[in-house]
Amino acid sequence: MLHRLTVPTSILLASLFTAGIAAQKPTFEWQKRTATLDYGSVPVGKHSLAELPVGGSWRLGANQATVLRLAMPAIVGETVLAPGAYTVQLQRTGEVACSLVSGDGVRIDGPLGKAAKPTKKLVIDWLKDGAPKAASQAAKLVVQFGEHEWSGGMTFPGSKTVAAGGWKLTAFHLPAALVAARGSKPVPVAALQKDDESGFNLMLGKDEATLTPWSKPAAMGRPGGGAPAAAPADTGTTGAVEALTLDKPAAREQLELLKASLSKGELVVELAFGDEAVRIKAPEPKDGKDAKGK
Repeated sequence: MLHRLTVPTSILLASLFTAGIAAQKPTFEWQKRTATLDYGSVPVGKHSLAELPVGGSWRLGANQATVLRLAMPAIVGETVLAPGAYTVQLQRTGEVACSLVSGDGVRIDGPLGKAAKPTKKLVIDWLKDGAPKAASQAAKLVVQFGEHEWSGGMTFPGSKTVAAGGWKLTAFHLPAALVAARGSKPVPVAALQKDDESGFNLMLGKDEATLTPWSKPAAMGRPGGGAPAAAPADTGTTGAVEALTLDKPAAREQLELLKASLSKGELVVELAFGDEAVRIKAPEPKDGKDAKGK
């Protein structure tokens, strides 16, 4: 339902009588990895997305929190949203603008305007945005409710998956400039998984790396969502990062996986990006249901 304090009662009542509408899960697939938006549809009646007031927010559906589930990073401007599950809301930020906001504060901005054809219910879907570039695919998430629609863009990087011990490690071909500029904000350069529903993000910082469980959506079933639930402290691990000198240096525009192995409880990953190369060593994480992003 739309924000309780700022939207007409008729829309709130429409949201209350939608228990029979099945949950929707539009999915975008790129190189066998997916991004899914899990939401409960709601009928339009005589209303429109444009009724959301500036400064107001909507949980973007009915009966359940709306959740963005990523099995690959989403690049939004200069920010990389790591794989995991995030409660999201739609916020009206201006007369002709809205933002999809994740529980941890990442904002996907986009225009609000008239749709080509009105809908009778809330419809959310993904569209490709042009041809692939440098193994990455740009995409748009389109939200339509009545006569108006909003769209926000993001880019999904390509990837390479290799076996590492009893795990699979997938390195993401992020733009080298984003990785090089990580500073104090770690970047999700790879995912370590044993199944398709859960995993650990390999987060590369300047001087250390962490294996962090995929985030979980918080406040499921309640309007407003919130920050992703904190993972148990003992499920992730922290490792060291050291610079490498390559025999054949080359300036790489995307991150490239050089080597990966996991033995005797230690993960070793070598990566190159731009004119840099690093070796990451981190203890193997615990393999348990704590890391599941459901």
